[in-house]
Amino acid sequence: VMDGQHRKLAADKRSDIATLPCLIFDMTGQAEEATTFVALNSNKAGVPSVDRFRAMLVAGDASARGVQEMLASTGHKVGYSASSKTVACIQCLWKLYRKDAALLKRVWPIISDTSINHPIVDVLVRAVVGCEQKLVAMGDSVINPPYRPALINAGAAVLVAAIRRELTIVGIGGERVETAALAKWLNNKRLGVKRKISV
Repeated sequence: VMDGQHRKLAADKRSDIATLPCLIFDMTGQAEEATTFVALNSNKAGVPSVDRFRAMLVAGDASARGVQEMLASTGHKVGYSASSKTVACIQCLWKLYRKDAALLKRVWPIISDTSINHPIVDVLVRAVVGCEQKLVAMGDSVINPPYRPALINAGAAVLVAAIRRELTIVGIGGERVETAALAKWLNNKRLGVKRKISV
């Protein structure tokens, strides 16, 4: 077996799998076998995160199950393309859930409410989570006024545009910059000195 050894070993351990689909290559020697191996593995596409997530659900992964329940609580489902009720940034959610499930579950309703007519995108999710982490350190939360109404009234389109504009200005991406961009946007809403988020 040139490629798919793990699949073959897993199938061998199951009594309900008698056959596996395969491609058979007629080789003249090791050189041709090596060339074919390189070609097969060079052109291979990665497994989409939606498929990995669904596999983790089937495998009984607790974090995947938690994310699925969180999405269902707001009427969302996982899909390959994002829409107002289909979430494609599942890898982002799964990573954040594994890092701090309680925090993500706390801010998820706000993320959902800001995205009623807009797809939920990873930059907004990471920015809201990052701002929540900063506010918790200050003894506050984005679920409290004035943050929650400011975010929901603005909507995802405005917030994502502000975050992406800041990413373009700074010239780099990442959670820190996304969080700083959203914190900066919130700070410009005249929240008062005590309510300003440190950037």
